[in-house]
Formats: sequence, C-alpha cells, structure tokens
Amino acid sequence: AAVHLHGDDTVLLCEWAFVDEIGRHRAVDRIRDARAVGHNNTFDLLVLFLGANDSTVPGFYPHVPVAEFKENLAAIVKLVGAKHSILVTPPPYDGEAYVALNKYPADFRSDANTKIYSQAVRDVGDALKIPVCDINEEFRTNTLKLLPEDEGVANWKAAMQDGLHVNA
Repeated sequence: AAVHLHGDDTVLLCEWAFVDEIGRHRAVDRIRDARAVGHNNTFDLLVLFLGANDSTVPGFYPHVPVAEFKENLAAIVKLVGAKHSILVTPPPYDGEAYVALNKYPADFRSDANTKIYSQAVRDVGDALKIPVCDINEEFRTNTLKLLPEDEGVANWKAAMQDGLHVNA
C-alpha cells in the first residue's frame, strides 16, 4: 500500500507471503505497478517487511531456503535502489499461540528458525548498506509502547495477534 507522509513524499509498504522465485517476481510487479500509479511515477521510500512466512522450517510449505530468501530480498532492494529502502526483520515467533489458533503441527515453525531469517534480513541490510528495523530484537529486549498513551507491554507476545503476525 502506498502511504503519503507529508508534502509529496510517498512510502510503499510491502509485506507479502513468500520471497521465493515466484514471490520475487510478484514483488517486482507490485513495485513497478506502484511506480506507475505513484507520484511522478515513483515513490520516496520502500519498506520491506518480509521473512515470517518464509521461515517455516524445511519440509513444510511455504519454506524458502535462507540463501534464496537473501538473494531475492537483495534483488528487490536493487530494483528500487538502496537509498530508497528500509528492511524490517520478521517478529519473534510464539509457537504455542500460533499452533493453538491455526491448528498446525508444533514443528511447522520455530522461533529459532525465525531468528535465522531475522539475521538474514540484517545481513542483506549490512551488505547493501541500508537501514534495518530489527523488530525481532526490539520485541525481545524492550518494553513495547503500542500507542503513545500506553504504559508499555513487557511481554512481546501481547503485541502478536496469532503468534506470527504483529497486531495492526
């Protein structure tokens, strides 16, 4: 979705399910479409929030191998240009909540695997010299203030709607 911040600035926030080869092509198409309808056929900032779905453990769909994930993420950033991109790591994974709500087997995902994909996002950010918003680490180490008037949530699990996705 394109979001207008102030004046003529446009931010494109991209979150989609899988960054496999097909997902990479879909991402490129979405970015091109956004450019076609955006202000002056461009946008000022691309925020890429990817990796939570891709980090399903090997053997389960929609697992994307970490090397392929990194390669595809870098390709998406290169399309836009590093100076116009920010990466966001996947959040921590609360397996107990996710399995209870979604009826998936307990070994379908793991927090340890999600940490690997968070590191992959940080690696791509470091390699391309672009900012990374590390919500995985922030959720684990800091009290969350979801709204300015909140006193803060000490447990990151309270900020997760289903153990995998962050509350809106």
